[in-house]
Order: sequence, then C-alpha cells, then structure tokens
Amino acid sequence: MTETTVTHNTATPTGDHSASLSGSLQATGMPPSAAKQRYRGVDLARGLALVGMMFIHVIPDRAGGDPTLSWQIFAGRSSALFALVAGLSLSFMSGGTRPPGPGRRATAAVSITVRALCITAIGLTLALATDGISVILAYYGLLFLCCVPLLWLPSRVLAGLGLLAGVAGPLLIFWLARHAPASAFLDEDPEFSHLSEPLAMLWRLTVTGTYPAAAWVTFLLVGLAAGRRLDVRTPRYAARLLVGGIALAAATRFASFLLLDSIGGVRGLATRTDGISPNGVRRIITWGFDTMLPTDTAWWLATMGPHTSTPLSILHTLGTSMAVLGLCLLITRRARRWLNPLVWAGTMPLSTYTLHVLLTSLVLAGWVDQWLSLLAQLIVLGSLASWWATRFGQGPLETVLSALARAASRHLVSAPAGSTTS
Repeated sequence: MTETTVTHNTATPTGDHSASLSGSLQATGMPPSAAKQRYRGVDLARGLALVGMMFIHVIPDRAGGDPTLSWQIFAGRSSALFALVAGLSLSFMSGGTRPPGPGRRATAAVSITVRALCITAIGLTLALATDGISVILAYYGLLFLCCVPLLWLPSRVLAGLGLLAGVAGPLLIFWLARHAPASAFLDEDPEFSHLSEPLAMLWRLTVTGTYPAAAWVTFLLVGLAAGRRLDVRTPRYAARLLVGGIALAAATRFASFLLLDSIGGVRGLATRTDGISPNGVRRIITWGFDTMLPTDTAWWLATMGPHTSTPLSILHTLGTSMAVLGLCLLITRRARRWLNPLVWAGTMPLSTYTLHVLLTSLVLAGWVDQWLSLLAQLIVLGSLASWWATRFGQGPLETVLSALARAASRHLVSAPAGSTTS
C-alpha cells in the first residue's frame, strides 16, 4: 500500500427535508405557538449545518495545506447534524408525538417513500455536475427508505436501535470491507451512469461510501426517537439534548485519545498498515480517508477522522449533533431577528444545498480567493432564502417534492376522511 492521500472535500452535509410547518402541526396536535417556536430551533440547526458545509467545501485548508479552524470544527459534524435533523423531520412527517392510525400510516409511508426516491434522483443528478464534493442526497434517499419500516416503533426502541447501529454498523462495515472482492467497490459516489451497476452502487451507498447507510442510519433513528418525545412546553428536553450530547462527544473523544495516544494505537496503525507513517495516521485523523478506511488492522476502529464511520466517529458526531440541536432549541425560545437568515435557509435545505453545490462546482470553482467565494455564497444563498421564505414559505424543490408526495398518496392510498399528507 502506498502512502495514503486524503481528499479534503468529503465532509459534505446535505439538505434535509421536513414536512411543512402547518402540516406537521396538524399531525402532531402541538399548540401552534409553542410548536412553531420549536420548529424554528430545528430550522436554525439546519441553517448552521448549511453554513458549516459551505465552509468545509470552500475553504478546507490554508495556503500551506494545514486545515482551517472551520475544517476542524465542522468536518464530519455538519453532515451528521443534518442527518439527525432528518430523523426529526421523519417523525414530523409521520405524526410527531402522536403517531397516526393504520390508514394514515400508509399515507405517510407512501409520502416518505416518494420523497426518498426523488431525493435520490436529485442526488444522482447533482453528482454529474460536481468534482470533489461528495453529494449526500443519494445516501439520504436510501436512509429514508431504510427508516420507513421502523417509523412507528416506540421511541425507546428507536433510540436503542440507533445506538446499536452506531456501534454494530461500523463493525459490520469494517468486516465486509475486509472480505469483499475488489469488484464490489465503486471508486466514486454514485451518479446516474452507475445505475448499470446496481449492486456495486448499493454496496457503495450502504458500506463503502462517504455516508454509508449501515452506520449513518444511527443519526436518523436517534432523531426519529427524539421527534417522538419532543416536549414543546418546557426547555427541559432541549437541555437534556445539550448536556447529553456534550457528555457523549467528550467521552468518545477521550476514549479515542486513550486508545491512540496512551495505549499506542498510532504506532500500531503505522506498523501494521503498509505505506503509512505515524504522520500519515495523523493526517487521516485530521482529514479522513480518500476512499474508505484501511482494514489492515482493527486499530483503525479507534480513529475519529471525518467520515471514517468508526464507532467512535459515529457516536462522537452524534453527540455534537445532539448538543447543537439542543442549543438551537434553547436559543430560539427567545427569538432573535438576526437569526432569521439562518432559520429561513434551514426551512428549505434541499433547495439551498442544491444551489450551493452548483455554485461551488460550476460557477465559483475558478475563483482564486476562497474567502470571496464563501462570502458570495453566504450573501446569495442567505438573501435568496430570506426572500423566498417570506413570500412563498416552502423552498422550490421542497414544494415540488411535497406535491409529488401528496399526489402519490392520493392515488396509492385510500386515506381516511380528514387525514392529511405532509
């Protein structure tokens, strides 16, 4: 194995897709003022994840090749936050704290399935236009589909399954990657041309990709569990998310430090992996890996590099995501107008994410000044999201997906009278 190289633009969060506020309020039976306040916190979390994504894609490193502060803060964590909020969105679309009866469950399942297929199609299309950005949307579509059969499990069961997936999923990925034939691997994230290799594409989305579903389903399941128990009346639940998330993130960081630095994991990785020096190991811990984590030794499971999808990496980013979400829910209890651009961007994440990827890949790719490129995107996306949200509500792509989901539900499900489709 030759000296490892790393790619800086793999930590690519994606847009998340929630039900419209009005539809979700009806489905959950929440008091409108309290629920709207709490949804504002969820939208703020999405908006922050979008900003983190933009920093990661546009200014990953300094002139000398060292990681920027924004990379060290956001890499791997922004996309995990999006995935956690996606689980919340699934709970809102499927009844929130008051799961519906069997008839409405079928309607919600069809709606989410249609959304998942549309998201996948958008992701495969975007991948054709990008170079160096790992588009998450196709992974998202698969994750949504994986969660459909689990939507109405009890919240504690969902949380338990999520934590189990956070540990067992990475172990399964490591074992499968070690024993799979080379022909099973795709060297890049899926696009439409890979539909001719469906098994290899599914393998990439599930096991070897940047956001493998076998591990990343953790975030959606925990988010779904949180949405089932979301208490809009007091800040207690948000505070629990904040404190619990900080504790989980700190514990996993400390565990990785013990394994790699105190016990000698870095030396073990360098001696048991061909072509990698201790400095190379440190680079992977900082930047992540260009394809997928090596499987020469189980010591790799102790690392926490961005998108390495190890147990510690998944649980650490789950903790940071929970903490940020809890903080956003607390902040928005005292609504501030200066937060509006972030909140509005968070109400239309699919549209904002898609436009960001296109701007980064096709319009601003040749700009020498990375900071100017970032500033231009922040202004353009923030202004467009603010203008659109104050006039039309849902984003353009979100509106199309909602219409398609409603149409499919009407034609495929005989819903009970008075039921609604989010």
